[in-house]
Amino acid sequence: MNKPKNIKNSGSTKTTNPFYHYQEIWKTENYKEWEKNQSDEYKEYRRKWVECPKKQSPPPFPLSINIEVTTSCNAGKNYCTMCPKHFLNLKNEFMSLGNVKKILDDASANGCYAVNLNGAGESLVHPDIIEIVTYARKRGFIDIMFHTNATLLTEEISKKLIEAGLTKLIVSVDAPDEESYKKIRPAFDFNKVVNNIKNFVRIRNGMGLRQPIVRMTMVVLTLNKDKIEETIKFWKDYVDFISINDCMYFDKYKAFEFDKEKITKEAREKGMIYVCAPLYQQLSVTIHNKVIACSTIYAKNYRILGDFNKNSLKEIWEGPVLKEIREMHEKGRCFDVMPCKMCDLPQIELLKKMRSEKQEVLLK
Repeated sequence: MNKPKNIKNSGSTKTTNPFYHYQEIWKTENYKEWEKNQSDEYKEYRRKWVECPKKQSPPPFPLSINIEVTTSCNAGKNYCTMCPKHFLNLKNEFMSLGNVKKILDDASANGCYAVNLNGAGESLVHPDIIEIVTYARKRGFIDIMFHTNATLLTEEISKKLIEAGLTKLIVSVDAPDEESYKKIRPAFDFNKVVNNIKNFVRIRNGMGLRQPIVRMTMVVLTLNKDKIEETIKFWKDYVDFISINDCMYFDKYKAFEFDKEKITKEAREKGMIYVCAPLYQQLSVTIHNKVIACSTIYAKNYRILGDFNKNSLKEIWEGPVLKEIREMHEKGRCFDVMPCKMCDLPQIELLKKMRSEKQEVLLK
């Protein structure tokens, strides 16, 4: 069997996406003003978020830490279409408040800027979520966020989250109407979600605040790919920021088919290298304190970087496993290393790059 050659320094072109697989679609004036008025420290953090992966230069410590505070969800077993529990055998568990604080203490002591309280569950079911956000703010994190289905976002919880110091609330909705929504999130009530989000923004605005920023994110699937424009049009009246991203993992629901082997072969022939941004930005800590390179299901299943019960986050960040993965990416061999070879993201981003180059040629 021929070993794939390294294509580093051979006239290769590198591509990366600092925002993972998200595409920013729309921002309100509130968001733009909020962003403009952020501190120098915040702007430095966002500058590094873009520059570190582009330069393949890892900072001394992750810019952000993802903490899987729970694997439980209020959907029960009526899972959403994209739920990781379709793939992973996960019990409904909660990370203890004490353990979350230990992770936050470690990250804060090393100058980490941000924390994302996310994993395979719904963060709002954690009984200590308000105290966790409060503690993160106390420890000096300047960006504190989590994704939510927004079904548990009562007025009381909304007010407490805002007062605790949450900076971003990322709501997963994926649709502009009840019928479309039910196909993707069958356990929940679309109108209740809309009202919860509207009330959250109303409460925030009533307190004279611009944050938490509310971002609506849409995963593009076969079930909603013809609803993109409608979704943007509907949600732009209720949120600060809209983003969309491609469906990964779920072949049945992928909105756009692509041949991974063909894209990989063409990329190698053209000397195109994909370097995954999270390797230079963040670490994720699972419910059992296993540390992984990114939040994809493949990382949890196929490549553990270390164990927070045994090592500090900095030791893991500087450790041999992550170093090897970075080197493989930089040599154009992300397709040959676990867990990256399982992921769709490299081919998605390379395909976008190939299409843009072809378009540039046509425009000349």
